Amino acid sequence: MIKLTVGAILGGWPVLLGGIIIAVLAITVLPCPPRRWWKIVFPVSLGLCLASGIAEAYAIMHPINNILIRDAITVVLLSGASVLLSAVATRALYRFSLLSAVLASLVVSLGITLAMPLLLLLVHCTSGDCL
Repeated sequence: MIKLTVGAILGGWPVLLGGIIIAVLAITVLPCPPRRWWKIVFPVSLGLCLASGIAEAYAIMHPINNILIRDAITVVLLSGASVLLSAVATRALYRFSLLSAVLASLVVSLGITLAMPLLLLLVHCTSGDCL
């Protein structure tokens, strides 16, 4: 169980990377108009979806890994959605201070990364294979 949890958390690197990218973008781009913010955030989200998709496709190819297609799709969708959720939280908290916006980005991405093993377990076991 520990190995599964550590592997799932380490498998959440796109989520953490997305939070770090959004934190850096918050310092540089957030003072600009909202349209410019979202023009930069959406390609970052799509890029991380693509990167995590490639990493999951590589992990599926190894026979030692028991990764189902729906598990890989869940990781890809979580990595893209976490970037958007982090960007929404960052944009909402920018009204208070830049520090709160940067911390929001990092806290949201860290929270999703720590919850990722439970979400993956939920998706994996809803098929009825584990029952």
